[in-house]
Parts: sequence; structure tokens; C-alpha cells
Amino acid sequence: MKNKSIIKKITNVVIYVITGIIAICSAVIIYSNIKGSIGFIGNYTFMWVKTESMEPSIPRRSYILVKKADKRAIEKIKVDDIIVFRSDDPTLGGALNTHRVASIIGKNEEFVTRGDNNMRVDEVTAKAENVVGIYKRNLTLLTVFGRVLSTSVGKMIAVTMILVLMMAIYLPDLKAAKAAIDDEIKKKKQEQIDALVKEEIKRLQAENKNTEKTSDKENNHVQENET
Repeated sequence: MKNKSIIKKITNVVIYVITGIIAICSAVIIYSNIKGSIGFIGNYTFMWVKTESMEPSIPRRSYILVKKADKRAIEKIKVDDIIVFRSDDPTLGGALNTHRVASIIGKNEEFVTRGDNNMRVDEVTAKAENVVGIYKRNLTLLTVFGRVLSTSVGKMIAVTMILVLMMAIYLPDLKAAKAAIDDEIKKKKQEQIDALVKEEIKRLQAENKNTEKTSDKENNHVQENET
């Protein structure tokens, strides 16, 4: 019994952790899509790289880990670092871009960038105030999930997994709640039955008393007639 209890607790912890990770990832993705920016969790976040411009360093359709770029971090950026910035290139419409620093203008005031898979540097430089993050590494496992979930089958699998996890978490509580409700219903029914039984006993006792009184009166009447 103890081993089963321990296994159950471990299973619950794993389920809660997985659910928490899914919830956090979903929140970051939703926030990023709505705001068109990066939603950081503390100083870190993950980003989906859509294009092949950074291949082979960052494969197309990959998730990467990005650290938030504050003023101090921007001042430490050096050539060959990969940065995430909001591009001023009119053809990109202010979209976020992830490219490598090819050269630096001034005291880290602007950065000339280039995709590893591109032949030339970007025509528009990245200004320091537009740098939002610094690339740390590829997230291979998350990328696999991301690629699977981007398909129709993957989305169905994700929904199914979430439903299964929710059932695994809440089903025991629902069963316990149903059992408690059933017990309460049984208790009330038993109380109603007990009350009816008591009323019937009282009624029978009252009838018996009335019968006894009637019998006594009849006996007394008979005795008076005999007299």
C-alpha cells in the first residue's frame, strides 16, 4: 500500500510538472503572437525561428533559448554573437530577426548583422535599442515537439494529451466528490426513512393508546350494565 501511495504521489508530481510546462509554453506563445514581441519568463524565453537564414547553426523551424538583453548585456555584445532584434528593414515590417553580429559600430550603438546562410550582411543595421535578446542555444527536444504540433495530427495529439492529463489530475477528485455526494444522498434518504419509521411508530403507539382507552371504556360500560 505504501509503495502504491508513493508511486501515486510521484505520478501526480510528474503530471503537475508536465501540465505546468505546457501551460507556461502556451502562455509564452500566445503572448508573443498577440503582442508581436517576446514574452520572457524571468530573464529567459524561447523563440521559434521560421527561416533558414541561420542554417546550419540554427535550422529552419527550430526553437532557441534566448536571454533577455538589458543595457549591460548589450554593452557586452561582441562580433560573432547571435542577437535577436526588431529589424528596421521596411521589407520585414518591424519583425523580430535572429542574426549573427558581423561588425560593431561605435560603442555597441549599432550592429551590422548577417545570417550564416546569407551571402551578404543585412542592408539595415540593428540599433542597440532594438536588441531584445541574445541567443544561447538550440532547444532540440522542444523543436521536435514544435514541429510535430505544427501539423494537424500533432495538434490533435496535443489536445488529446492535455485532456488525458486533465483527466488524470482531476478524475480522482471527481470520483471522491461523487462518492461524497452519493454518501450524502444515502444519508439523507436514511434520515428520511428513520423519520418515517419514527412517525409510524408514534402513530401506532397513539392507536394502541386509543384502542386501550376504548377497551377500558367498553369494559367499564359492561360492568355498569351487569350491576
